[in-house]
Amino acid sequence: MRALFFRLLARDFRAGQLSLLGLALAVSVFAMTTVLSLADRFERSLQSRAASLLAADVLLVSDRPIQPELLEQAKAQGLGVMQTAVFPAMVSVGEQTMLASIKAVSSSYPLRGRLELQGLWQQASGVDRTLDRPPPAVEPVPTPASRSSTVHEVLPGTVWLEQSLLDRLQAQPGDRLRLGESRFRIAGVIREEPDRVAAFINFAPRLMMHQDDLQASGLIQEGSRITWRMGLAHPDPAILKRWVAKKELTLEKGQRIETQEAGRPEIQLTMQRARGFLGLIASVIAIVACAAIALASRHYANSHQRQYAVMRVMGASAAYLFGVVVLQFITLGLFAGGIGAMLGVYAGDWLASLIPVKLAQQLPPADIAIALQALAAGMLMLFCFSLGGWLQLLGVTPNVLFRDQTPGQIFQAQSHRKILAMFRSSLPWLVMILACLGLSVWLSDSLRSALWLWSGLILVLCLLALLLAVFYQIARTTGESLPASYLAAKLAFRRLGRTPVRRAIQQSASTLGVLALLLLSFVQDDLISGWQRASNASTPDRFLLNIQNDQYQEVVDFLDRVVKHEKPQLYPMVRARLISRNGQAMQADDFEELRAKRLLDREFNLSYGEGPIEGNRLLQGQWPRRGLADASVEQGLAKTLGLSLGDELEFEIAGETVKAVISSIRALSWESMRVNFFVVLSPQLLENQAQSWIASLHSKGIEQFDQQLNRRFPNITAVDLTATIEQAKSLVEQLTAGLRWLFLLALISGALVIAASLQLEQEERQRDVALMRVLGASPGQLRWMLLTELLLAGFLGGLLAGVFAYGLGLFLGHELLELPGYGRSSVIVAGVLIQIAVSMMSALFAIQQLFRRSAGDAVRLTN
Repeated sequence: MRALFFRLLARDFRAGQLSLLGLALAVSVFAMTTVLSLADRFERSLQSRAASLLAADVLLVSDRPIQPELLEQAKAQGLGVMQTAVFPAMVSVGEQTMLASIKAVSSSYPLRGRLELQGLWQQASGVDRTLDRPPPAVEPVPTPASRSSTVHEVLPGTVWLEQSLLDRLQAQPGDRLRLGESRFRIAGVIREEPDRVAAFINFAPRLMMHQDDLQASGLIQEGSRITWRMGLAHPDPAILKRWVAKKELTLEKGQRIETQEAGRPEIQLTMQRARGFLGLIASVIAIVACAAIALASRHYANSHQRQYAVMRVMGASAAYLFGVVVLQFITLGLFAGGIGAMLGVYAGDWLASLIPVKLAQQLPPADIAIALQALAAGMLMLFCFSLGGWLQLLGVTPNVLFRDQTPGQIFQAQSHRKILAMFRSSLPWLVMILACLGLSVWLSDSLRSALWLWSGLILVLCLLALLLAVFYQIARTTGESLPASYLAAKLAFRRLGRTPVRRAIQQSASTLGVLALLLLSFVQDDLISGWQRASNASTPDRFLLNIQNDQYQEVVDFLDRVVKHEKPQLYPMVRARLISRNGQAMQADDFEELRAKRLLDREFNLSYGEGPIEGNRLLQGQWPRRGLADASVEQGLAKTLGLSLGDELEFEIAGETVKAVISSIRALSWESMRVNFFVVLSPQLLENQAQSWIASLHSKGIEQFDQQLNRRFPNITAVDLTATIEQAKSLVEQLTAGLRWLFLLALISGALVIAASLQLEQEERQRDVALMRVLGASPGQLRWMLLTELLLAGFLGGLLAGVFAYGLGLFLGHELLELPGYGRSSVIVAGVLIQIAVSMMSALFAIQQLFRRSAGDAVRLTN
């Protein structure tokens, strides 16, 4: 067997019989390795740094100050305790003013992780102040007067700033900074903060101060939006679990507990969604590549069945020949899959470098086990998708040498073996469907997503095959009715309709490849365009907060005078908490989704108005009307909380209750950076409530806008979104690079399917043309026959691919990607043109190959 195996393998490689099969397998393993390696590195990083992401083992988060007795109880149980308070506030150095995210910390912060502070007045000596200690021990506090000592924590009377804040304030270490009613000395720069990983979420730069200075600053007032945290740590997890279990029974409104197991939920949720999205793309790439494997293996079986029949006549058993072909495929799989896995690991490193999150810089190295898993999955896909070809070779008999039939057709011709023939023909399809479903679940980590993907894919394939079979049957009837003067067209139509079902299945595979090319290309184009529209030149870069009622007209006049290129609009804003729906109390514990819990745990901003709202799109119902108790609800909030038209909502506002009935559901463009609200009520419901006003504008080109605003209205907070917008642009560019790379893989997979489908038909076409040449058909007639046949098939396949891509694109755009402008009819034209171009190239290649030899040589070669 060994000698025969090596001879056949070397001959097939030289003849190019295995090249397409190997390339398809390499692409499939490459896609799987890339996605799985990247996802695994993120998961391991999150697991290893779960405590660092909290700066403690357990966090109690509250919108009210933590009770002192709770702190004493935790200390009495031997727990390490820290406190933090986070809120936005304006800071100033001289004439420079800036909104900052203030974080007041206790001396024991952090309990877990690393806080790195650099005192820039010692920059020449290169001294870094690093705190990295286990809880609950606290190192001695040095005096700030000793400049040669190393500072291990934030000291009272000093503040530490992020570099970006220091630069924007044009300040130097040692300068005096004003915060509230107090002045502080700038001690240095925050180099690393353990519980501030997702900097994109907190748009304002950080200022860190000591908790003892908080009360004297005058920043704690009634209605201040401060997030209070109490962190706990202990070496024994059982003690922490007991504390958590006891505290969960007495949680107050506005409080929640975060643990290491949950980590940073918003980051884990983002990673989970990214894993699912990348997994689905990898599933499409791998499965389309596997379709190419199935077609290539079928072509391999067709081209080798006469050779295997001869070896059966010479005495070789079916088991012996089956072992030879399986050994060939194993060798090919290990070689091609190994190359794909190796390249996939490097591609995962490259993709990780595109992620603009600090966590990406601390990813663990790639695990070789992931590459081996992807290789094993690729080998399994090779076996599953080659099963049909293997069974075809396993059933080869000497009859193949005398009858122009496949083994399956021979079985079907024998009535007593029809059941076996049906089983043999359906088994490969069943195995392929189950293998693809398992692969999709493994890659996307979601059974629901995999079922949706495959339900849609099977439905599309069945519809394509049915429509193509009907068309080919019509083509056969049309060809028979054509007069002999149209010989080329008559032959082309008869060839199309000779085996309509088998040809439809083959054609649907190549049509699926074109559909994948169209769908992914147009999705990525519109998806990236939608993201880029969110960061265009007119995007607002300032939010004006805390505008009081008596300042409304003055602010309007000021903006009219200063802002020339647009007319900023002011919106009323009222703080409220949703407490009931249709008379039933709404509690955070009633919902499993994290977003729903947080929406009910905190207050959010309401607004009021009547008629259409700028930048909002009405989906259902009517806009709020004066005189009626109407509420217009954002569609995401409605979906999260299960709200619908006609529901009565009750809000608590400063101890009072306000009721309104949902009169409309609307869609917002959150990425536009403009003022948006979850709920908008009728004017008379909120006009007399305590409120402030908010505005957004584009300040680029306005000289010293922040300084003018601060001098004229000291109480108004101008939130600078410039860094956020720049980071968003950078994120879009990096995501674009990563997505286009993945879509390129999808294009390669689709091209492989088309090439495999054409290769499968080429042998049959060569045999037919050779026979027609022997019977006297002229080269011109044969050329027109091939051109007509392939152009008709290409036109129909491209039309169906374009129509399905257009329909699926509408569904994806509206239901999944929330891109209302998605779906362009030009995709249909593109599908037709692509498929016709492929058919033309195939026709030219076929004609060149078919007429290079004489008719007699062509007949001998095809036999």
